[in-house]
Amino acid sequence: MLVLVAGCQTLEQKEIAQLQGTWLIEENPVAGSLTISGNNFEIKADSDKIFVSGTVKINPDVTPKEIDMTFDKHSMNEGAVGKTALGIYRIEDNKLFLATNKPGTERTEKLEKSKGNTFGVFTKQ
Repeated sequence: MLVLVAGCQTLEQKEIAQLQGTWLIEENPVAGSLTISGNNFEIKADSDKIFVSGTVKINPDVTPKEIDMTFDKHSMNEGAVGKTALGIYRIEDNKLFLATNKPGTERTEKLEKSKGNTFGVFTKQ
């Protein structure tokens, strides 16, 4: 017997729903915002110019939670287009902590700035 429950979401669906919207960059080398809509993302500079965009895939079933960001535009690194940066993230108190390594390298293990990774703290707008 198969029973379907209306409104039942997987952990991944709940987590991706929490990531939706615009996040203002608090701590990062570049000021601006990160917007996640569905499985798409855009990073804009203060000038509202989109300099990075692509798709996002998450795995909230592991600790730390994993995020894969595949670039379809990267104005700071044309060689990253079509490649995936592997990272980790945490959502806490309306803040998103996000660390990714360069595309083609292994996933970063620490949610902090370290050699070879990009780390940012974002506040939900």
